[in-house]
Amino acid sequence: MAGVRSKIIVDCDPGHDDAVALLFAARHFDLLAVTTVYGNASVENTTRNALAILELARIDAPVASGCAEPLVAPALHTREMHGKTGLDGAHIPSPTHSAVETHAVDLNIALAEQHRGELVVAAIGPSTNLALALKREPRLRSWLREVTLMGGSTTLDTVTP
Repeated sequence: MAGVRSKIIVDCDPGHDDAVALLFAARHFDLLAVTTVYGNASVENTTRNALAILELARIDAPVASGCAEPLVAPALHTREMHGKTGLDGAHIPSPTHSAVETHAVDLNIALAEQHRGELVVAAIGPSTNLALALKREPRLRSWLREVTLMGGSTTLDTVTP
């Protein structure tokens, strides 16, 4: 359908690269929510970063905090690239809004059920939230229109394989 914007959730760990992705998503898609995960920094920092980016850009979308660690391995943060906060070097005002109370995994499931066959999940950080959502709600696979990943590699990605 021409002119219809795809509904999207961006599941991310906002460092500098994800900040740009959030701005792009809000411009070109119907951004239903942003869910955060550990990765470029702690989930507390990535959540704060998402809130600050959206607020600075005047983007109205809920932010839900998600998983604070991987499922099977110790958390590794990319402080060499993004700094301790995940956005070191960028002078962005602290957000005045808070994340929603709903966990990112639960929000992913609820929005997918509400928008069956229409929702795209862009997982551009560690895929832990999506993995847990699929484990918790097996029907999620059929509810999502598409999943797009910014994945690593079998050698070196930004820091780790």
